[in-house]
Amino acid sequence: MIYRCKDLGLFDERQIVNMYKQISYKKWRTNEPLDSGPRAIPMEEPLLLRRVAELVFQSGRYGVDELKSDLALSDATLEQFLGLPTGALSSQQTDVWTPTLK
Repeated sequence: MIYRCKDLGLFDERQIVNMYKQISYKKWRTNEPLDSGPRAIPMEEPLLLRRVAELVFQSGRYGVDELKSDLALSDATLEQFLGLPTGALSSQQTDVWTPTLK
């Protein structure tokens, strides 16, 4: 952000050096503020999206396999995106193709 402000000409060279010094002093170069510790921002869990996915899958209008192929995402990514427990999508039976040498 400091670099962008420099490009826009919002800060002079002295202010930019001062900001970089503050970042180093607060040790934000190695650990972003609010990423860990007592003030960490908790990860959001998509509750409504999870419920919508469950309703769509239960209705039978759209299947898990169709969603996987349309979005081309891994099971773990889809589970995280929909707020499903780990292994919820991979527990479904899918055809696994095993490559063989001739």
